[in-house]
Amino acid sequence: MSKRRLLIAVLLLATGASVNASDSDLTIDDRDRENAVKFYGGDPDLKLSNHQSRHPDGARGFTYSHPPEPMMYHGLETLRHYACSYAIFGVADLQGAKSFVGKNEIGILTKLRFKIVDNWKAGSIPKDQFFDLIIPGGEVMHKGEMFRLGDPLTSYVKGRRYLMIIQGDTENAEKNYFVELPRLLEVSNGIIRAPYSATPFDGMSLSRVKASAQEALEQKGCE
Repeated sequence: MSKRRLLIAVLLLATGASVNASDSDLTIDDRDRENAVKFYGGDPDLKLSNHQSRHPDGARGFTYSHPPEPMMYHGLETLRHYACSYAIFGVADLQGAKSFVGKNEIGILTKLRFKIVDNWKAGSIPKDQFFDLIIPGGEVMHKGEMFRLGDPLTSYVKGRRYLMIIQGDTENAEKNYFVELPRLLEVSNGIIRAPYSATPFDGMSLSRVKASAQEALEQKGCE
């Protein structure tokens, strides 16, 4: 068993909070399936046919957890960096989600489609921009059996609102297509909730963070 499997595969007595997603409006292509390699490294231990463990409801698979992140300082300079250098920085609604099996039946991933409703980036990117995000985890019916790989960090829910901070790269930014696992920052009643992430954003009002980001740009701008 690989070191990565030992790191993330922790069997729990709960089913976890992974995305259970099947949205007919989203399509899955070969590029999406090949991105399983990015998350799972082609580890044969993660091939679906090798999953012998089961959740309490009978679905095959396991619940895993990524190591906790160190506390980060989100001062004005950090917020300015997000606004100037990151591909996505702003508030977005989850429009749809679809889980799928990775290439060579290794791992389960989920494609999420977001619509930006309040763009915080420097410049004039329209707020109604859409983007897709591929993350590990999800639930699928495969060869007549239900499989679920659960991770609390992937508990996005269709119809809910999130503060999205995605680094991305130039190619992905142009295509509005990202493959990474950003912090889960849900917005509920104007308050940011980050239950699984070490971030001072948890419990802060969205308006306060936005005002700080705007202040950071006004003070220095993008170099």
